[in-house]
Amino acid sequence: MVRKFRFFVGVFCLGMLGIGLARAAHRHKTPAKESTLEILCSELEKSFEKRNWGKPDCKSLDWIVKGRSVLGRPLVVGEFGDPAAKNTTLFLSMVHGDEITPLYLGFEMIRWAKENMPRLKDTRLIIAPLVNPDGF
Repeated sequence: MVRKFRFFVGVFCLGMLGIGLARAAHRHKTPAKESTLEILCSELEKSFEKRNWGKPDCKSLDWIVKGRSVLGRPLVVGEFGDPAAKNTTLFLSMVHGDEITPLYLGFEMIRWAKENMPRLKDTRLIIAPLVNPDGF
């Protein structure tokens, strides 16, 4: 009896949590026209210019959109090297919205990967330079 009650309470709590998250996600969605990759690249360029970091390699890269943030912004990655490689490395940057420097490092890693990955055999590198676009 106690075991069934605990199970019911656990399922109920998870259900309520799911409803709360779904409502929060719905409440914070932005229109599709504001969540395009072009707008994200424009925001990145403005941020880089403000900090004298040069231009991010944003528009020339073939981004892979892996999903959308809570606010509807694209979650993008760049893939370099052999897709069938046994050795794959995932590089994440800009996780915390108030720590801007990793964003620069993520784009520097993209610049390095474009130049150097063709020489590396059986290696794949996936770079997500902006893991938290809503915090950015």
